[in-house]
Amino acid sequence: MRLLTTKDGLPRLSWGSIIAGVILSMIVYLIMSALGTAIGASLLAPLSKPDP
Repeated sequence: MRLLTTKDGLPRLSWGSIIAGVILSMIVYLIMSALGTAIGASLLAPLSKPDP
């Protein structure tokens, strides 16, 4: 497999930055999912009695 390079001989992509972006996006996804779950769970309030 041939590595694509620019005129200066530098690689066109940086795998380190791609991996860092994937890891960062997964962290943000997990934080937002936990926040959404917490907000949704707080809206349920299963122990409160409904008004008659």
